[in-house]
Amino acid sequence: MKKRKDVNRYGYFFIAPFFIGVMVFVLYPMLDSLRTSLTDWQGFGEMNFVGLENYADILQNELFYKTIKNTVLVWIVGSIPQIVVALVIASVINTKWFRGKGLFKVFYFLPNIVTAVFMGLLFSFLFEWQGGVVNMILVDWGWISEPIRYHSSPTWMLLICSGAVFLQWFGYQMIMIDSGMTGISRDIYEAAEVDGARGVKTFFYITMPLIRPILLYIVVTSLIGGFRLFDIPYALTGGSGDPMKSLLSMDMYLVNTAFEQSRYGYGAALGFLYCLVILLCTLVTRRLMNGRKED
Repeated sequence: MKKRKDVNRYGYFFIAPFFIGVMVFVLYPMLDSLRTSLTDWQGFGEMNFVGLENYADILQNELFYKTIKNTVLVWIVGSIPQIVVALVIASVINTKWFRGKGLFKVFYFLPNIVTAVFMGLLFSFLFEWQGGVVNMILVDWGWISEPIRYHSSPTWMLLICSGAVFLQWFGYQMIMIDSGMTGISRDIYEAAEVDGARGVKTFFYITMPLIRPILLYIVVTSLIGGFRLFDIPYALTGGSGDPMKSLLSMDMYLVNTAFEQSRYGYGAALGFLYCLVILLCTLVTRRLMNGRKED
């Protein structure tokens, strides 16, 4: 009788490159960063072990909490209206009478193709004090008597940064929601119409519950992406986060500390603390998703 080969062991050869890559490019750098966070290393010379001193200094630093606040504010002002407007537009283009749906989807998605750095530079030029297009238009139309110094106002800069985030990712969110709505069977709506449900009732009692998993996915991914905010505020402020550090995001503070000030140990500790913040928010969102699923 011919001996049967154990083909399962050959599968390890196919998955080995993936695990080797994870260990070399993910696991090892993380462990090395953890070791660095326990030192005062400045990029050269010996690493002097300082224990948890970097973490203690960060937790006593007001700028650490300000960067978290700034990042959360940009996400609230930019991403939440973004999801709401994307939901409304996706509902409109999914109606029976709407024509040219594909063209509108391409038009709305175009800003997402542009890099975040370009979007930040574009908004910076648009809202320049002297020579900015926005100020020129407002002065010509007589809406303002003199140009507004947008770059000197923390509130204006927050709104400008949030507007850039809104414009860049609005099309992506809309297409995601549209794909969920397209997947809903028309039979469900026809059955609802027979029972007398139309318009707003259909939207809130049929559409919203059925696309809720997609909405939760969008919220989670936008939350994680929002905490990784870097390119747009960096381009808007030249990396300084001014005025008054109102646009200094978490990633900007980490990069400025580690690479510009050569405080690699402190920067590594910042990275791990920021990871804990993102992990906490993700776990809370996942808890809400699991709770809803159980209900």
